[in-house]
Amino acid sequence: MDLWTTQRSVAHKLHNANNSSKRKRTNDVLSKPDKSECYRHGISTELENVVAQYPGVLQCAVIGIPDARWGEAVHAIIVVKAGTTVDVADLIAFCKERIAGYKCPHSVDVRTDPLPMSGAGKILKRELRRPFWEGQERHVA
Repeated sequence: MDLWTTQRSVAHKLHNANNSSKRKRTNDVLSKPDKSECYRHGISTELENVVAQYPGVLQCAVIGIPDARWGEAVHAIIVVKAGTTVDVADLIAFCKERIAGYKCPHSVDVRTDPLPMSGAGKILKRELRRPFWEGQERHVA
């Protein structure tokens, strides 16, 4: 597999019959210090798609937060629909039934206020990451 890195995107060119390609933003890649490349990089979009299917979830975002053991831990931030509640343990179990356990959130913040959005309608993950990374030696943009 060839790997190209641009300013904020990672492109993977798959060498198969149809030469399909896949692009992901580097900000959506969670880093974990492990020898296995499959384990080191969990793409947050996959988990966000699963969390969004959980009843009562209106918005969700997945970010990496500082973790002494792993470098980054998977953290989900959800906004619940008005008048609903979400059981965090049940949400994590829901995720583990659908995707690999190491991709599931270690922690979840439940909110009622909308997530910060850009003018283009994208969730501003840097704003969500900021409070977790303040005062850390290593920062994620």
